[in-house]
Amino acid sequence: FESMNHFPLHPERFITFQATFSGLKESYKPDWTPNEFFGRSGKVYTYKNTVRDIGFKFMIWAPNRIALNLVKQRINWLARHTYPSYTNIKNSSTKIIFEAPIIKFTIGDLFKNLPAIITNIDFDWNALKRWELSKDIIMPQGVEVSLSLTILHDRLMQNYGYAADNGIDSSDMYN
Repeated sequence: FESMNHFPLHPERFITFQATFSGLKESYKPDWTPNEFFGRSGKVYTYKNTVRDIGFKFMIWAPNRIALNLVKQRINWLARHTYPSYTNIKNSSTKIIFEAPIIKFTIGDLFKNLPAIITNIDFDWNALKRWELSKDIIMPQGVEVSLSLTILHDRLMQNYGYAADNGIDSSDMYN
């Protein structure tokens, strides 16, 4: 799992998780508005939009004591992406949102550099049920992460079913 921080302003910042997946789900939810008209027995539906969500779980563990802090740093990095970045208004102590926490993420060859927002994140610190109990550090040896994302397509998505010469195949939905 790779994630890139804040596109397009900082595409050089990214973090890689070496993890074991235990679940990976994708859903598409089209939204329709029902309309009723006098003299018509059935409803007429108007298309509004489609929301694409991706959810997955993965386990990150530290193979040794030295790697424990790296795991914690990466988890903190991920959690920080549920908050925006702020900046000061000129000549004021007031802060305003400067950047929304939008990420780009990649999972193997299935999803590549998809822009997304984190809609939910859960950390199960006791999933591995093993703790490092040395005099230097006391913390879990791993964490299970459940992550839900809503995809923000960076181009117009459409149904190509009737356009024979569009030059785009259905596999393009994942890139």
